[in-house]
Amino acid sequence: MSFFTLPPKQSKALRIVNPETGQDTLPGPTPKPTTPTNIVGQTVKGKFKDGAPKPKKSAKAKAKLAQVLWVPPPPGETPPAFDADEQYARGFDVYAPPFVPAALKQINEYAGTAVDTFPKTPIDYLQYISGILPTSLLPALPRPKVADNPSLQNLSPQCYEKYFRSLIEVELGYQRKENASYSLYGHTGILKFGDNEPTVTITVPGLRENTPNVQVDDEVQLRQLRFDYGGHLESNFFPWTGYIYNARVSAVVRATETLVLRVGGITYHTAEVVTPTMIPPWPTEFVVKFNIMFFVPMVRYTPMMDVLPHMTESLDLAEHVLRNDFDALDSFIDEVTKNGSTKPKPDDLSTTNVYWKQSMLFPTEADCSSQTNMVNWLEHYNSSRFDESLNYEQRIAVDSVLCQNYGTMPYLISGPPGTGKTKTMIEIALQLARNVPDCSHILVCAPSEPAADTLADRLSKSMNRNELLRLNRPTRDSREVLSNLLPYCYMQNDVFALPPFAQLMSYRIVVTSCRDASMLMYARLTNSDLYTVSSTLHQQIHPTLPRPTKARLHWGALLIDEAAQAMEPEALIPLHV
Repeated sequence: MSFFTLPPKQSKALRIVNPETGQDTLPGPTPKPTTPTNIVGQTVKGKFKDGAPKPKKSAKAKAKLAQVLWVPPPPGETPPAFDADEQYARGFDVYAPPFVPAALKQINEYAGTAVDTFPKTPIDYLQYISGILPTSLLPALPRPKVADNPSLQNLSPQCYEKYFRSLIEVELGYQRKENASYSLYGHTGILKFGDNEPTVTITVPGLRENTPNVQVDDEVQLRQLRFDYGGHLESNFFPWTGYIYNARVSAVVRATETLVLRVGGITYHTAEVVTPTMIPPWPTEFVVKFNIMFFVPMVRYTPMMDVLPHMTESLDLAEHVLRNDFDALDSFIDEVTKNGSTKPKPDDLSTTNVYWKQSMLFPTEADCSSQTNMVNWLEHYNSSRFDESLNYEQRIAVDSVLCQNYGTMPYLISGPPGTGKTKTMIEIALQLARNVPDCSHILVCAPSEPAADTLADRLSKSMNRNELLRLNRPTRDSREVLSNLLPYCYMQNDVFALPPFAQLMSYRIVVTSCRDASMLMYARLTNSDLYTVSSTLHQQIHPTLPRPTKARLHWGALLIDEAAQAMEPEALIPLHV
């Protein structure tokens, strides 16, 4: 028989250092009792200086006193070296995961009968498209490129899709690992039976801080446990019922860290809450215990994966045209360098203002307009504003966007918190919608739902219900939306939905989150899809007339608030629209 010893357990406890010597003082090993020393250094054995006997202390009191008081070493004596492993071996690791019995963990590895709960009715995009647009005229969807050994060191238009697809896969792996750490074992839940689907109400620690990040209609897996009358896990019999319930989140109450789950397929008998001796009517509420696992909902990452092929197609097309017009591009750059021209001629480079996505993601010198003279912004200072409280810098930012004197490239407004970036964006959106003819329809986005609600709330003070739309996904809980914003939302059967085509096209400003902008992408209501259909129809209806020289796009501008808080694939969704 062989024996072994475990290494000492390390602690993340805060180390206490004496400010005079720089030596660690606590916690330390209990020093051996030493002979007491008086103030002048004279040794007195068992008595005070006046001869009175000293009170005796217990060993426990001496050990506690030695840990609390720091006694400096005598002059000339070198203190012992500090051994962190030895000093902190007896401490606790505050980052250690909670202890879970192996019997409870093993239950999650058993195979069982899966019982799925269907999600809420999603939008039937195919039916929506077929009712408004001739599907035969829509361009074919591009095929995704598989990320095989991608190079994550240099980002370029050639490897754009593979680069971000591989990063999303890495992010998914970390999210799955993180969600696995939030699993709950032997957790108590309230099972309720009623007229609708049965529900289970549970309390999830950390839900207020989004750890885990759970939203309505997300999937949560439940495995009901069996306990004996003494409250112990059943060991002589199968320790769980054998059913794997893939429940759906019905409501999230973050203030109380409470989740309400819809559990389809669970009954009185499968839950084993009634016995043959019980006479109906049975109770409607029962206290049961589950093993609970949280999954990463792919619906949050699917739009980011689906938009990448569209961006790759646009980048490849722009690169192909620019390669063919390479001589025109050189002549244009030479003209800008030598003559100081700020705008290219239409004949020099026809693709300068056409391939907008390339200019947004990989802007070049051909996309920008250089400033050759000073602009007198005081002339614009007294122009009419929707918000007269804008300061000088904010008014300059608004006028720069309206005049578009910077070229075809992203316009960034940066600043510390509380400097009025959102207020400036609201003014830009209102000015574009009211005073710029080519921007009669604007898409305003934000990475989070609360940020998008803030934008819609401020815009609602200057726009009516026929001009402003707050677009939400069907799975969002209406209780999360501000009450004064509900009239600006479109709902069917108390569920958020896409408005009819004619109504959606009539809104001046559509406010949504970057994630929910995928509803417009899947409904084929992007600028590229709408322009392809309209130009093809024009050519088929009027075959003898020339094609329009200037493309009229539906979405004239895109504004993203808190763009730095969004992942780039997430910001690509409204960029594609």
